[in-house]
Amino acid sequence: MPCGANCQQRGNGGRNVAAKWQATRCSTANPDAKRLYDDLLSNYNKLVRPVVNVTDALTVRIKLKLSQLIDVNLKNQIMTTNLWVEQSWYDYKLKWEPKEYGGVEMLHVPSDHIWRPDIVLYNNADGNFEVTLATKATLNYTGRVEWRPPAIYKSSCEIDVEYFPFDEQTCVMKFGSWTYDGFQVDLRHIDELNGTNVVEVGVDLSEFYTSVEWDILEVPAVRSRMPTGHPQQQQQPRRGEEEADDDDKLLMMSCKCKLLKLGGCVGVWACPPF
Repeated sequence: MPCGANCQQRGNGGRNVAAKWQATRCSTANPDAKRLYDDLLSNYNKLVRPVVNVTDALTVRIKLKLSQLIDVNLKNQIMTTNLWVEQSWYDYKLKWEPKEYGGVEMLHVPSDHIWRPDIVLYNNADGNFEVTLATKATLNYTGRVEWRPPAIYKSSCEIDVEYFPFDEQTCVMKFGSWTYDGFQVDLRHIDELNGTNVVEVGVDLSEFYTSVEWDILEVPAVRSRMPTGHPQQQQQPRRGEEEADDDDKLLMMSCKCKLLKLGGCVGVWACPPF
């Protein structure tokens, strides 16, 4: 357990001795963590993109972790989801030598104290484009920053009710930086392989609460480019489609949720009105 982490009692034998040793270790590490925090952020400017050269693009990796499919509103064409927006990037101004700070290798800081890529949901349907809960970010001594804020999103979704109530729906969530174009923030999927813009399993479903109404068939993620200033007017690119790099483009990460309606009305009885 690295210094600066929370104190925890561990083990069954010698619990009192272990707890006393652990408390002593943490109490001695706290001054180092505080000193590190002050050294890193005392003159830190969170408004400046953390790159050595202004012409460099900063790679930001993103992945969604779906917790719950709250609702698919067929009438209003809105999908409501509860998820975590996992993001990571490198900030050269947040690097340090652990041996100079009592062996501290990791530090948790309020995310609104550091630079963050303003990743928003572009096809938002309720006005809250950005993450509203500013949870803490995790800093590693290598300069790697990880931020996993939770969010409840309402995204617009084109609904096809031709085969209702045994219908399949494909809902797309389009994420991108609100401020920076593709030459400033290079948006990538965490699980993306070199040479491809498609991730077959683009959404983490390991902690997904199964819906009684909808079954998720597939969740690919597609990296695409859209002209800056008109992100909503650009059509969704086809899988594998090559993108031009000859002008300013906004990099988008689109996660497609293909849903299958479970159950329906069977037999000679008419479906009740909705």
